[in-house]
Amino acid sequence: MPNQSNEENKYVYVSYSPHELPEVAQRLKEDLEHLGYEVFMGADQITAGGQWDATQNEGLQRLKDGGWFIYLMTP
Repeated sequence: MPNQSNEENKYVYVSYSPHELPEVAQRLKEDLEHLGYEVFMGADQITAGGQWDATQNEGLQRLKDGGWFIYLMTP
């Protein structure tokens, strides 16, 4: 699949620590989904006993086709 421009690609990968900013990350996800974006947040995607690295890599691989990467952090 050829790369799409970010204006056409509605995929967003949100990276954050589940111990910091979970409310901010959840609100961002809800707002982006309301605007029609597909949002990947690792903490939401990984099931109990699941493979953290494999799930994260799967989400990051989707960025090769375009999309957005958002990194949330505290000062």
